[in-house]
Amino acid sequence: MSNVENNSQNLPEIDAEKFTSIRKVIEFLDKNLPGFPNVFKSKTSANPIVAEDDISQILCSYLSRNARNELFMVQFQYRYLKTRYSSDFGVIEAEDNNPNEIDRAFFVIEAKRLPTDFKDKSREREYVSSDAGGMQRYKKGYHGAGLSDSALIGYIQKDNCNHWHQKINDWITDLVKTNKAIDISWNNDDLLVLEKNFTNTKKYNSQNTRIVDSNRDSIRIHHYLMELA
Repeated sequence: MSNVENNSQNLPEIDAEKFTSIRKVIEFLDKNLPGFPNVFKSKTSANPIVAEDDISQILCSYLSRNARNELFMVQFQYRYLKTRYSSDFGVIEAEDNNPNEIDRAFFVIEAKRLPTDFKDKSREREYVSSDAGGMQRYKKGYHGAGLSDSALIGYIQKDNCNHWHQKINDWITDLVKTNKAIDISWNNDDLLVLEKNFTNTKKYNSQNTRIVDSNRDSIRIHHYLMELA
């Protein structure tokens, strides 16, 4: 049995209550992520930080503090059981409603630095594609398998949201034209569409075809591009 199959079986079915919880998480992110760039700049002005995981650790502390009164918790480096994959953040219920079951994330968040902090040019499109690609991993079910919604955050440390929105969509458009792989599908629904403008943070969304073991469904990705420099 594949890693992805195990991941899908370990996740709960999405019901009306879960959809309400997902909506609450998205409202929480809409409210709190726009404030992070100023907090990050203040904390790192004397000691610049560019490593992706280090930025994520600071963001996790920020989100955790702001989620104290929420019905959910944000976990850093959430690992999917029985797989080799993990997401940068996993959102689980704050209340242990069933002590006989292991907590499962009902929403996960990936984060990518823009530009990447790798010298390897083959990884410059990692927000979208490559083995560690943010969107690609969602579309293949390595992250968020079985989930209806998840998020992807772009840590911008050069240029701005408009620049990277165009760049990301150019990469996707190129994949739409050139992709020949049968285990992943790229189409215009993958393109990021602007939803909200928070000045130094902009929110986009995309509706993405997901293929796991030849089975197709979709996942809605909520994209947050944040100007951290």
